[in-house]
Amino acid sequence: MKIKPHYQILLAIFLGFLVSNIDASSIFIPLGEIFIRLLKMVIVPLVFTSIVVGISSVASTVNIGRLGSKTILYYFSTSLIAILIGLFLANSVQPGTYFSLENSSAIQPKELLETSASFKDLIFRIIPTNPISSLANGDMLSIIFFALFFGYSMTRIRDEYKVKLNSFMIALNESIMYLTNLIIKITPIGVFGLIIKAVHSSSSNIIPSIGVYMLTILSGLLFHL
Repeated sequence: MKIKPHYQILLAIFLGFLVSNIDASSIFIPLGEIFIRLLKMVIVPLVFTSIVVGISSVASTVNIGRLGSKTILYYFSTSLIAILIGLFLANSVQPGTYFSLENSSAIQPKELLETSASFKDLIFRIIPTNPISSLANGDMLSIIFFALFFGYSMTRIRDEYKVKLNSFMIALNESIMYLTNLIIKITPIGVFGLIIKAVHSSSSNIIPSIGVYMLTILSGLLFHL
């Protein structure tokens, strides 16, 4: 009998917690780190190719201006609802209170928050001066902005070039999707290694905190759905 993926992940969490109590369990920590690196590897090409293929496929058949306005309205509306749900649950449940870091001095929140919040600077950060650099650095806002314009421009070039470029982008997107599915299949192995690393770094006290955090996230997702 084949175990469903979500049950595999739960089983991996449980096994990771049990194995973490063994002294030699540190040899499994690289499994989690490799899994995270694989996920990071596909994020940028997956986002870029998906947006380009999506925009190029609809831009030639619908009013792109009307589609864009509806997309923006939908994005901001759902994002606002998601933010409100997240803030409500975070302040109500407070999952972080169930665990405290032993070495909190290693975290420098001021350094993480030192970014300009003005609308002009936000626009400047979205528009890339070098899209290749944005792709290399994983700057998602700039990548999305460039992908939208690139996908739209594909619908406005000569047909002979449009067909070739569109076929290439679709094939590239299919390849990235296949690669992503392969990585998703090894999620239980990655979670197994990540749980062992978490226990080694913060002791077994982190497990109840992770459980409360997972339930909080699940509640928010179900409510948002």
